Amino acid sequence: MRYERATQDPPSPPAVPMDRGLGGRVAGLALVASAVLGAAGAVCLTGMFVGFAVDRRAEALVFGSINDALAVVTYPLLVPAILVVRSVLRSAYGAGGDVATAIGLGAVAAITGLQFLLVAGGLSFEQQIGPVTVAFVALGAYFALLGYAGRTRGLPVGVGLGIAAGLYYGYPLWALRLGRHLA
Repeated sequence: MRYERATQDPPSPPAVPMDRGLGGRVAGLALVASAVLGAAGAVCLTGMFVGFAVDRRAEALVFGSINDALAVVTYPLLVPAILVVRSVLRSAYGAGGDVATAIGLGAVAAITGLQFLLVAGGLSFEQQIGPVTVAFVALGAYFALLGYAGRTRGLPVGVGLGIAAGLYYGYPLWALRLGRHLA
């Protein structure tokens, strides 16, 4: 008996309806603004590392301070998009999608709060760096989960870009791609 291999790919999950109306456009525009601020923050972070490498401590600290202040504004602009793409996570993970959404929102709240406390002088860098690193890892996990769920559901971000976004330097590209898709 001869068996034939199926030549067709299994059907993709149906497209998940997202808010492409005013809410989706607002989320997209906020995410594009976040991408621009995130890119400026990445440039400042690089300037800080270069400043320390060439023994220009004063300039390095200025660049670091600007980066910290930009994070206070950059990440809250992500919140509308997290809420809009929640349906994608729900379709992929069921109730786990709500958990992923809560992780994303919690990470943004923690990053924003910790960066604000650093900028305002309520925490030293040494007190802040451990908790904010944990928050960035959680946000990276959210980005990767969204990328995995979104790859077959029409989102222009995947797991690899999600991981790069979680590592900070990939965030501007991630935010720009998703923001343009939503807007």
